[in-house]
Amino acid sequence: MEKLTHFISGSAAFVLILFLSGMYSDVPQTGAAEAAGIHLHLTGDAMMTADTPDRGNEAGLVPLTNEEIEAFSKLTDYSEIEKVTRSDSEWRELVTRSQYRILRNEGTELPWRNAYNSEEREGVYYCRGCHHPLFSSEAKYDSRTGWPSFWEPLAKISTDYREDNSWFMTRTEVICARCDSHLGHVFDDGPEPTGLRYCMNSAAMIFVPDEERDAQRASAASVN
Repeated sequence: MEKLTHFISGSAAFVLILFLSGMYSDVPQTGAAEAAGIHLHLTGDAMMTADTPDRGNEAGLVPLTNEEIEAFSKLTDYSEIEKVTRSDSEWRELVTRSQYRILRNEGTELPWRNAYNSEEREGVYYCRGCHHPLFSSEAKYDSRTGWPSFWEPLAKISTDYREDNSWFMTRTEVICARCDSHLGHVFDDGPEPTGLRYCMNSAAMIFVPDEERDAQRASAASVN
């Protein structure tokens, strides 16, 4: 009985630590235990490991040229966006299970064990759900949180926002301005010049390095 009491106490403390750690980061919307990979549905395809990004919905992405990036970064009118809407079944066919959990169910991937936290190459990050341009590597920095972080989006119309009242607190959810997919959250503890920290999920994005952009544009053109 004494051993059982210690086990229960230890388990409760473990869950409490997971919950409290989420209070200061981008916590999983589906439960603190999920952050530790406890649930079976986080194994296999649903578990992203370091440097192995999921491949869902990468086909057909046409990266922007430098001129297009510069022009896009100046856009401020949300009405210029051609919105993308899909049925739930279409979303499930388009992306993998882990990506769906994040993009459409406001889930959060594990810190550190994700594709882009340590990414240092120059390039542009696009929405995995609709290929909308989201962030430039020029605004990426090491926030030491375990998730890829940026101090501003590529353009005002890259992202939109919703109030998130989950986990007994109020946060600002960041969504794709084109398809309304969940990307992460934004906090006011970032670096200058904005003082903001866009804490994003790697699985919600597709990164195209500058060094691979031309080849990918050619490949997409041949497919289309």
